[in-house]
Amino acid sequence: MARVAGVKDGTDDWEKGRALVHGLGEKISYGYSRWQDEKEYEDISDYAILFREDIEKAGGRFERMNKQPFGFVFRLGSLRFTFCVKQGWSVTTVVGV
Repeated sequence: MARVAGVKDGTDDWEKGRALVHGLGEKISYGYSRWQDEKEYEDISDYAILFREDIEKAGGRFERMNKQPFGFVFRLGSLRFTFCVKQGWSVTTVVGV
């Protein structure tokens, strides 16, 4: 996961967010593959259902889906995570809020 200055390794929010994203791996793969096949016909916001419940169970707040690149944004504690699928998948930014 990419890091942003000022966000310390080992913080609860960072570790919880990292574990959450890794736990969503199969859903992310499924969502990305389906989006590649259906993006001309489906609304990207419909894909939020794949991730929202798990994020909320972890104490986070789902914010939005992104089309290009495919991904989503969520908050967990004091951090905002922006996740996207590029070559493979990665969290591209983590920002203290």
